Amino acid sequence: MTAPRRLRHRLIALIVLAGWANAGCSFLFVDGPPAKHQKMPYFECTSGRGWPIVDTVIGVSVGLGAAAAIDEPGSQNRSEAFIAAAEAALFLASTVYGFSKTSECREAKEALLLRLGRMSPENEPPDPWAPPPGTPRAPARPANPADPWAPPPPTTPSPAAPATPPSGAGAGQTI
Repeated sequence: MTAPRRLRHRLIALIVLAGWANAGCSFLFVDGPPAKHQKMPYFECTSGRGWPIVDTVIGVSVGLGAAAAIDEPGSQNRSEAFIAAAEAALFLASTVYGFSKTSECREAKEALLLRLGRMSPENEPPDPWAPPPGTPRAPARPANPADPWAPPPPTTPSPAAPATPPSGAGAGQTI
């Protein structure tokens, strides 16, 4: 093999190795919906877009660094700049993969909710604190409910029995 060809093979091997080492967060951590999710009563997948956003930030920053290194006049490290550009492309491919899988997951979860009858397409998701349909309503509360911790109101004493017998009934009289 000639020297330039051997260098090219090493460069390709280095790019592949760098790609495996820095595969992108979405390639590693984002899961799309299962293949037969339409028939499953429950499944898990990644619906959050955090990992694709991380891939975007890393890919753009590495790509800008590579572009600056390539455009730098008198640069001796063009091969390193091209490796960085390939790594940026890998992160951006991971971004596209992550956003597409999270979108598929969100659509699959929405379809699952529709299948379960919990949501109609034109309405918002149901309130988790609302009682299920058909539950009888609670009785209405009184206008001024009594405070259970308040002391009872003071009672007025009943009138005392008269100390003298009623008129007409004398002290020595028998009836």
